[in-house]
Amino acid sequence: MNFSSISSFLGSSIVTLNPVKTSELTAFHAELHKKIASYVDQSSSYLLENWVPHVTLANRVPKEKMGSALPSLFCSLSICLGNPDGIKTDKDRK
Repeated sequence: MNFSSISSFLGSSIVTLNPVKTSELTAFHAELHKKIASYVDQSSSYLLENWVPHVTLANRVPKEKMGSALPSLFCSLSICLGNPDGIKTDKDRK
């Protein structure tokens, strides 16, 4: 699995590591979702059309620390081969 970015869901206190959404990953999720469909609410963020593949790295990060948490996590991951280009915040949402 290859990861493409570190981000947060806008307006949330969750920092995520985001994999490249390949056809194989999508097929795996579709098969898994078939098996759990009867247990999941129909408005679930795990429905195929709502699903955003991610690995949660940090949760409940205070807003005032989010700006430093993202680059800190990025720089501490040995799997990353690069430097952060920038950080999007709620102010960037249009």
